[in-house]
Amino acid sequence: MGYPTEKRTLGGILDDKASRNPDKTFFKFEDEEFTYRVTDRLSNKVANGYMLLGVKKGETVTTVLPNCAASIFQRRGPAGPKSINYVTLLT
Repeated sequence: MGYPTEKRTLGGILDDKASRNPDKTFFKFEDEEFTYRVTDRLSNKVANGYMLLGVKKGETVTTVLPNCAASIFQRRGPAGPKSINYVTLLT
């Protein structure tokens, strides 16, 4: 399915998929599976947390995280702050 330009973000696609296929697997990390519903809920929590800290919609937040599932939840797009993730690859 093609998405219009304004919906062509991880947040926009996640919103659509979470409403149409909430219980399908969105991604797997190590031995854990995350559904669209769970990913959408956790991503919204992260975006809302940033906004409670005073970050406004459209502002940029930079995070440094280890290679973990939480880095996906930072990528909310239009529903909250823009996110730039620096994932450190730990070996």
